[in-house]
Amino acid sequence: MILPKPSTSTLSRARSIAKAKQQVLRRPAQNIRHPTLQKPASARSSMKAESPNRSQSKWQTPVTCHVCKKTISNQGNLNRHLLVHTGVKKFECRPCQLLFSRQDKYRNHMLSQWHKDHVAISKNMSEK
Repeated sequence: MILPKPSTSTLSRARSIAKAKQQVLRRPAQNIRHPTLQKPASARSSMKAESPNRSQSKWQTPVTCHVCKKTISNQGNLNRHLLVHTGVKKFECRPCQLLFSRQDKYRNHMLSQWHKDHVAISKNMSEK
């Protein structure tokens, strides 16, 4: 199965997304407290009850995909969703000739009964 080559705009978008991810990962961790300096669990739970309108972190707020305008629950899911638009599929099942953009989908396929049957059939065909 041969896939069409991604357009240059798609590739440049993928590069800019990768660059943005690298910048986020390079930022120093903020607001990290030493375990001995944290308040007891009872004090933390009462603090949450007092301030229900605390601002959520950027990883928990809904975000919109700039390509298809789809609203996605958080930044992590948006990063995963953006693979749909890049067209890059770096996980390959050679016996089945299938490509996957996400490792979890590839792993599910490898564990599926369909894949196991396909490999068994192809082995039987090669032995004859």
